[in-house]
Amino acid sequence: FQGAVVVERNHVYDCCPAAWAGQGIEPHKRGVGIWWDEVVSPLARQVISRNHVHDCQSRGIFLEKCDGCDVDYNLVHDCGQVPYAAGLAIQANAAGWDLATEQAADIPRSARNNRLRNNTVAGGWWALEISSRTEGAHVSGNQIVNNIAVSARHQNLYAAGGGSNDRRRGQDNVYSNNCFGSDGGQMAVWGGTRCAQRDELESISGWAVRNGIAGDPLFLDAASGNYELASTSPCRSSGRKTDLAVDRLGRAVPPLGAPNVGCHEG
Repeated sequence: FQGAVVVERNHVYDCCPAAWAGQGIEPHKRGVGIWWDEVVSPLARQVISRNHVHDCQSRGIFLEKCDGCDVDYNLVHDCGQVPYAAGLAIQANAAGWDLATEQAADIPRSARNNRLRNNTVAGGWWALEISSRTEGAHVSGNQIVNNIAVSARHQNLYAAGGGSNDRRRGQDNVYSNNCFGSDGGQMAVWGGTRCAQRDELESISGWAVRNGIAGDPLFLDAASGNYELASTSPCRSSGRKTDLAVDRLGRAVPPLGAPNVGCHEG
């Protein structure tokens, strides 16, 4: 792939099969908001930025077997309404496309060097999934920075196989300055271990998860769709500095000091 594709400032919602069609045999494969599949070794970074995605049956934003993609300052909520579907997901698997024969084949494909930065994700079976459970399909070198992932029905973070840096199916994934909700309850799965505390998660990850914000992000009015941060939010000025200049709504990211965690400044 030679050029850059930018999917930016879209409102994507109600991605669900028609009532007469039902959920289907594999409902997590139907009703995805934004789905990129097999972006393999692009020469330019691909961008999904500043979109509002909500009320989708399956994943809100899905990078499947993709390399070199930036997913920044998106708001995703009330997606992942069916089992095993996250609000925001990176996944490697063995359902690759055979370029030689131009047909589907069981070819392992990896997901490498993607960046998820300053997204707000609320809800889903999991809020955030980074995973590979397939030999030869690696999830490696991904950066998950300054995101809020909360209010999932199961875990807010699901990092499995390569997503947990198991070195068989992935490594060198970094999770920095994210908010996975308050201590207690179902904060995360790391490999095969359920973690209810931020400190436990950071330790068991070998500090691949670091500088996390444990606590309620304190949205202004999530029930009414307002995911801006209250003035007392622990996510304010708690992010890691990046090269991103404006938030989801076009407001400037402070040139000095730390940005907010999540998709909203101001």
